[in-house]
Amino acid sequence: MPKVKKGDSKLFDRSQDQLSLSQDGNSFTIRRLNQENEVKTMRSKTPLNTLNLLIAALLVSATLSGCARDGAISPVDNAFEYASPYAEVERNLEQASGATIQQTAYESAVVDPVWHDSLSTAIAEAKSNNKLILANFTGSDWCHFCVKLKDEVFKTPDFKAWASDNVVLLEVDFPKRTQLPPEVQRQNDMLQSRFNISSYPTVLLLDAGGNVRAKMGYERGKSSSQWVQLAEARLQQNVGNANPVAHGQSSTKLR
Repeated sequence: MPKVKKGDSKLFDRSQDQLSLSQDGNSFTIRRLNQENEVKTMRSKTPLNTLNLLIAALLVSATLSGCARDGAISPVDNAFEYASPYAEVERNLEQASGATIQQTAYESAVVDPVWHDSLSTAIAEAKSNNKLILANFTGSDWCHFCVKLKDEVFKTPDFKAWASDNVVLLEVDFPKRTQLPPEVQRQNDMLQSRFNISSYPTVLLLDAGGNVRAKMGYERGKSSSQWVQLAEARLQQNVGNANPVAHGQSSTKLR
């Protein structure tokens, strides 16, 4: 079907309703005639810049939706797609909306993994499920890059999905404005001393026996998926090493 040309009027039949679109210079008019011969007109005389194209697409969509409610859907959809100069804009809007809905559904489906503060609990779960322990040494209420790591990686659907399948999460926190339970504070101090932690954030991937398999931190410029890929790459580099830590740390047994 040919496109509507300047000054032309194209009439479409949807059930017993009629929809016409006409153009005149930089303005357009949309008219709808329903079964009761009532005419509904939408007209714009504003030059069709980018913003007005978007508005026009929405007006066309609303008009077609009204026709669909009053009568059965007919092949007018395809005809209007070819005739309307705003069809491509409308399709792009629909595709963007669909992508947003899919992303929201994916994020909603990802279950938040549990961050433990008990080393013994993390070890038991790691042994039971044959997983590694991801120990995050952090200063949750004062360390700028600790907060960035949490927001940019740990809170994302990509990390949550990976962590749920591969690791047991352990937070080893050293806050300045919050008082930890005495047993948790003693445990964290012991872990800091044993693994010689001197900067924050430091993320260690440990096996249940206390062997450090990889070391991570805040990786500047890395997205959450890239952070996960880097962690996997460092784990692969250390597979089979008797002393897996190549960062000045020795294998340490946990109790």
